[in-house]
Amino acid sequence: MALLNLGDDPWLLEHESCEKLQRDIMEQLSQRQTTKSSEKFASLSANIRLRLKQYNNEVTELRRKLNEADVSRSITYDEKERRNRQVELLMSKYIQMQKLFEENSRNYNRDRTQLMGTSVWGSQDDELIGQGRSQETVSDIRNDQHKMLENQERGLENLSNIIARQKNIAEAIHSEVDLHND
Repeated sequence: MALLNLGDDPWLLEHESCEKLQRDIMEQLSQRQTTKSSEKFASLSANIRLRLKQYNNEVTELRRKLNEADVSRSITYDEKERRNRQVELLMSKYIQMQKLFEENSRNYNRDRTQLMGTSVWGSQDDELIGQGRSQETVSDIRNDQHKMLENQERGLENLSNIIARQKNIAEAIHSEVDLHND
């Protein structure tokens, strides 16, 4: 079997570019899963969202060019089928990456909610707040506010403990680096 020179076909080069973009997105998704910083998470999320849109546009363009090549009969039927399978594989990878992105976002929001001890905005609890308020007395409302403040205090205390642990870790790393430098 002879080796083919594939450098002349722009479709194959664009397909290779899509695969490289897919690998880059997957790498960023894995970085995003391990990050704990809100700022870095948001930055990676925005970049991934942009690149997913770019990836989807490039795969759509590949499919369009494949259809044009089929209409002009510039490729064989077998080659068209092979390329069609490649495009379908790229689309299934897009769907998998999109699901992974959304799942990671839900997990991050859930962890953040648990840390702060509050519910996510727009949740079912928020819808129930206005219902049945007219029968409550001022003391009931004050008790509810007091409970909410206690929950916030517990969340802030947890956050304070986490920050203190991170500070201790940073100080330990700093002293270790100083020791190595000496």
